[in-house]
Amino acid sequence: MSNESSPLRKLKRQLPDADAIEALQAESTGETNLIYTFPPRLTGYFRAEENDAAPSLLDFGSATREVAFSGYTCLRNQVAIRRHSPDMSLSLVIFESLDEVPAAISADFLRQAGSERPDQAAKEFNDFATPHYRYSQGYCGWLLQQPEYWQDIESIVGLFGNDLKGELLPQQVFGRPKEAELIEDDDDRAATVAFKAFCNKWRLQGLTTLDLPVVVQPQLTASTIYNPKSPPHSVSPHIPDIFSVDAKGPFASVLESSRMGIDAPHLAEWKEIIGIKSRQKKKVDRYARQFSLQHYWGVLLQRYPKQTYKRKVDISEVFGKYFAVNPKAIAKDIQKMSILIDRKLSTFL
Repeated sequence: MSNESSPLRKLKRQLPDADAIEALQAESTGETNLIYTFPPRLTGYFRAEENDAAPSLLDFGSATREVAFSGYTCLRNQVAIRRHSPDMSLSLVIFESLDEVPAAISADFLRQAGSERPDQAAKEFNDFATPHYRYSQGYCGWLLQQPEYWQDIESIVGLFGNDLKGELLPQQVFGRPKEAELIEDDDDRAATVAFKAFCNKWRLQGLTTLDLPVVVQPQLTASTIYNPKSPPHSVSPHIPDIFSVDAKGPFASVLESSRMGIDAPHLAEWKEIIGIKSRQKKKVDRYARQFSLQHYWGVLLQRYPKQTYKRKVDISEVFGKYFAVNPKAIAKDIQKMSILIDRKLSTFL
């Protein structure tokens, strides 16, 4: 008997057919085997309401198809559909840092799951998870605006060459979740060694796609892959230096000093932003928004070049509603990220 939940089994049965994908990509200038989807809430803004002064961004058929496709990846963290050659089978692409901050976990949920202290556990989890999610998302937004990062990406792509078409780029480097493809320690191929060094340099677990970097996460457990021999009855924190130490007291000061003392000049700007005494932390939310914005804006322009031609004002209005900010802030973001917006999204990996 399958151990998959019924919603997931149902979702797999409802993946789109070839005709549906072809219709979605009819106007596209770049997509082939990697079809990104939009969040359901965002697709609702693609068609204007009756009392809206601005015209609809997409025609009725396109907007309807986008709503349908958002349903294929309606479960959290499912951001795209990948089409595999040669059998053209489909699979869902999982990525955790693209959408909005996850809803808080409830004490009732933990109580039903068997927690002995659900209220305290829910508070501890939410206090820990929410800011780290935002830091991950903000770091991705900052990272994608670093020219050195894209130079390194080009080098990695050049080393792997055609292997990328077979999805041979390892998805996980430092994490060890079940069934993840890993770089083995004895794998001395130049490409895999270089990829591991690239991930170490930029504090990544790997790449979900070439457009979606997976950030190494903090670990607060007694025994982790980073420190499997930690003493019993103790906590061994693993805090990557790209995460802020949001605490007070001598222990926090020691952690902050250690974090800032790691020699990484290419990360200096980000570290200054998230420093324990920094007054720039508002930039984290801005970079987080920019990460999602540049991705969805790029997908929109690449998929609908005719319908979006010379419509930056209308698109800014749509994303202003989605992110609940002034459209002028969206326009400034886009101007700052014009190189990213004009870059072609990856077509397979």
